[in-house]
Amino acid sequence: MDNICDLELLSDMLGEDTDDPYGKIIEKGKELHYYSSFGLHLLKQFENKEQYYHFLLTTLKDFKNLDEEKKKNLKNVMEIFDKPIIQEKTIYKQAKQQKKKKQKLNMNDDY
Repeated sequence: MDNICDLELLSDMLGEDTDDPYGKIIEKGKELHYYSSFGLHLLKQFENKEQYYHFLLTTLKDFKNLDEEKKKNLKNVMEIFDKPIIQEKTIYKQAKQQKKKKQKLNMNDDY
């Protein structure tokens, strides 16, 4: 499956009225710094990099829906830079092969 967990599929099938197994952990309509602080709080709760990786994998699936400025800002924070691809073209010159000439018969009398 395309990085979609079973819980997300189940909640989509049952509809929006179902209870969230994690409860209401984030409040709506707060200042932007609230969400930054909440993200830092979540970050401190990860025990290892594998948990953090799976969290990022899930949260970044809607990255393509952001506008270009926010994408660029996130890429700079993650140090993902658009580097030009430099390819060097190596040209080998082949030595010209001389055609083998037929040996000439000595028709003159050298004796």
